[in-house]
Amino acid sequence: MTVQDRLVRIEKSLSLSGWISPGDVRFLLDAVADLRENISPSKLLLPSLPPSQPPETFDLPSPEWFISEDSNDSEGKRWHVNQSVERIYQALDGGEFHLYYQPKVNMRLGKVVGLEALIRWEHPEFGLIPPLSFLPQIEESSLIIDIGEWVLDKALHQIDQWQQMGQLIPVSINLSVNHLTHRAFLIRLKDALSRYPDLPPHLIDIEIVESVAIGDLKAMSQLMVECQQMGVTFSIDDFGTGYSSLRYLKRLPSNTLKIDQSFVLGLLHDSGDMELIKAVIALAQVFHRSVIAEGVESPEAGVVLMWLGCDLAQGFCISRALPGEEVMDWVGNYKPDPSWALWSGVKFDLTDVPLLLAQYDHSVWVSRIIDQIQHSQSGLYAIGMEDYAICRFGRWYSEDGRIKYGDFEGFVEIGKLHEEMHLVAEKALVFLNSGRWDEATLYGEKLVALKETLFSGLANILSAIRLSHA
Repeated sequence: MTVQDRLVRIEKSLSLSGWISPGDVRFLLDAVADLRENISPSKLLLPSLPPSQPPETFDLPSPEWFISEDSNDSEGKRWHVNQSVERIYQALDGGEFHLYYQPKVNMRLGKVVGLEALIRWEHPEFGLIPPLSFLPQIEESSLIIDIGEWVLDKALHQIDQWQQMGQLIPVSINLSVNHLTHRAFLIRLKDALSRYPDLPPHLIDIEIVESVAIGDLKAMSQLMVECQQMGVTFSIDDFGTGYSSLRYLKRLPSNTLKIDQSFVLGLLHDSGDMELIKAVIALAQVFHRSVIAEGVESPEAGVVLMWLGCDLAQGFCISRALPGEEVMDWVGNYKPDPSWALWSGVKFDLTDVPLLLAQYDHSVWVSRIIDQIQHSQSGLYAIGMEDYAICRFGRWYSEDGRIKYGDFEGFVEIGKLHEEMHLVAEKALVFLNSGRWDEATLYGEKLVALKETLFSGLANILSAIRLSHA
């Protein structure tokens, strides 16, 4: 805008500040780490430092911790606890770092196929801190190499222990590009492997984070070939989100592509994410790479991934990252989701995905409405399921579903139930928004009962379709 013939730019800014007790910080960090893919945080300004105190040695006094978005981060979504490089050195020397292991499974076969080693900082005051809260700060320092070598040695030691227990499970480790391109990396890798002569090198898989640029692709390719000749394998992590995905795929002889969790988390809600996943899987097939999906958080996502051609997965639906001492018990007791075995052998038309996801969609939708009723929250609406004819299942039912399965027993009935559900939900929200809590509660109960009846009908239709495809 112009003020007195001068151009003035107005920007919006919101700042929040507060005191957080040491006992509460760990919960804040966990929440930030879990939500980092789903939020767009504002940048928080850190206090100015005196010229005599360079940023890399600045250590905020407890309990004044600042959480900020790293403005230099290419993804723009990495968060970190502002700790000095010196303090992270102390953590490494003091044994404050630990490895946790997240299982990878073959959903179609129902088998555990590997683990990903994930570093955690067990801070004596602030509890368990995730890697994105401190690793970005040391990416350009030699400390990232020291930590990488610590991760490699700890992972090898743990694999060796499991081997002595009769279990051979491959483990993926995340190493920085700056570590991999260090002139002594190959020598140190051979030295680390030599300390465990009875351990097959193919049990180590190195994940290259695609969000970090690789300067000399030819040199990196040669390094990977030499490591692969030793038996070590490579995966490209976060594929599709970072630097020159197609160039990396073409120039780097990786064994596996890891579909970034941001795509997988949106799989059930965003058709664009589904198309991107299909494209990554197609590329993996063309270039003879295996493919694994990160961030699988529901059985339905797993079924859709199998239909798309991706059988390997990891995520909270399968297991969170576990301490090493808990892994073998988990592996021995692992049972895959029943729906994966149920649908793994079925050649399913992807146009029928809305039918598979109907229970998921309507379960989430009804839960939101019931939660609003129970908390007497007026003025709200259940987002994303506005009308029975235009919700995802409703569109499928009146178009592809009617054409392909209209003569199936029970098909007409589920359409009527679906329509009634939406009408009852609409009345419940009308009562809720007018403050008529008793009527809203009554219609909420009707909605839950209709949901269960609809789900029973959907199960029968799905069973009939499954038999017809068998």
